[in-house]
Amino acid sequence: MSSEGEAKTGRPGELFSPRTLLAIIAIGTAAFVGMIYLEMFGGGDPDLEIGPSTYSSSALGHKALMETLRRLDVPVVVSRFRTAEKTGPDSLLVLAEPDDSETSEQMIGAFGNVPRGLLVLPKWDGSRDRSKPRWVGAMGQVPLEKIEQVLERAQINALVKRVDGTFTLDVPELGGRIELTDPQVMIDARALKPIVSLQGGVLVGEADLGAGRQWVLSDPDLISNHGIDQADNAVVAVSLIESLRPGGGPVIFDETIHGLELRPNLLRTAFELPFGIVTLSAAVAIALAIWAGLMRFGRPEPGQRALQPGKVTLIRTTADLLRQGSR
Repeated sequence: MSSEGEAKTGRPGELFSPRTLLAIIAIGTAAFVGMIYLEMFGGGDPDLEIGPSTYSSSALGHKALMETLRRLDVPVVVSRFRTAEKTGPDSLLVLAEPDDSETSEQMIGAFGNVPRGLLVLPKWDGSRDRSKPRWVGAMGQVPLEKIEQVLERAQINALVKRVDGTFTLDVPELGGRIELTDPQVMIDARALKPIVSLQGGVLVGEADLGAGRQWVLSDPDLISNHGIDQADNAVVAVSLIESLRPGGGPVIFDETIHGLELRPNLLRTAFELPFGIVTLSAAVAIALAIWAGLMRFGRPEPGQRALQPGKVTLIRTTADLLRQGSR
């Protein structure tokens, strides 16, 4: 092989050329930084949710109800981790339209142990609008079998039916008039005490689960963004919450039942405000400490040549003296 060929392929004995080594280091560094970023911020943006969550501003979401409660100075807690540990006799737990995940099954199964709770049955599925990511492009009704499974997990014996048409109902005890289109009600609900009845079924019922006080709302259109502005639905929805909420207690909306569980992440917290300021200050202090501890930069300066005994040193010294004298 010619010397030119060796120069192109690298020196003999080297595994990688310098350029290849730098590329490997750059790729590895980028992968490491990407891993750290995903670990800290890879949980997704809940504000882009279009489903039945308090983060969603779509037609199916419950953000309007949450914001209404906050503007009325009602303490609201949006829980994304260990919700059961946050509930107590002074709080109201809202399980609004749970999905069919394992977390939802656990939360619904423990609904009877909650001192005060409101279970809202699911009704709609939606797909995202491609041109407007925060909107729902198409909606479809959840099969009745899945809704009845939610009741079964909560140990409530009842069936669900839907009625075609738009109906209004005066509910003076809850402060107004309800308007619902194609309402969803519970029938054969022997384990429920009717609070609000509609079209021969139970719209709002109190469950007899042996402990605490738990209500079930069969139609989520009463509290969802697309239905809360109909007639006096907003007033009735707030009245439902206030009827169950202990005086001054918080309303806890559980979002783990919508797949939005967020476990504590110390690394992510360290880079969020206000902790990010402390992290940045510590990084600068460490960098300055490392800089101050460096011994030197660049090549070392050549040291003074030591004088060694012998004829060579004598001749060199004499030559230096003659050179300097001639100058």
